Amino acid sequence: MIRHNIYTECLLVGQIYANYPALCEKLYEPVLHGGSKEAQLRNWQRFFKWKRYGQVYVITHIYTDPLPAPKFKGLKNRQKKKK
Repeated sequence: MIRHNIYTECLLVGQIYANYPALCEKLYEPVLHGGSKEAQLRNWQRFFKWKRYGQVYVITHIYTDPLPAPKFKGLKNRQKKKK
């Protein structure tokens, strides 16, 4: 819940950020790379929406209540069953 307060206080609809590191700086989040960055972006989708134009991020909507987190399915589909 604490993170949601930071998102609602720091962001405004229509704000423009030059790139991903600038958005991370505004949200007091670490700049990540690869799969961690993708996971971070998916997590942010629970709290606010954005549109991306090249490297530019434009905030389009901020949720008053965060969306529910998706359930983790684990690695059960990656293991082969023995016959």
